[in-house]
Amino acid sequence: MRAVFTGEYWFLAILWFAFAAYEIYNAATSFVMYWNMQIGLNISLYAVIPSLTMVLFSFLLGMAMLYLAIELKVKKDKPIDTL
Repeated sequence: MRAVFTGEYWFLAILWFAFAAYEIYNAATSFVMYWNMQIGLNISLYAVIPSLTMVLFSFLLGMAMLYLAIELKVKKDKPIDTL
């Protein structure tokens, strides 16, 4: 198997996990804002569904990048393929 540089996969994994954390924060603050406006529990939950969907999407994308980074890890004794 070819050894490839995985720095961009590690960067993208960290980036997507950070975005998931930001969306969790965004969903929590939005829920609290809607709850304080006394709109109701159902509407408050429905209002944060897009943020929760983005949490799921970005977490799964981060897991995919992490999987690629781990599976394509450069071995110490193999040179990195360059184009």
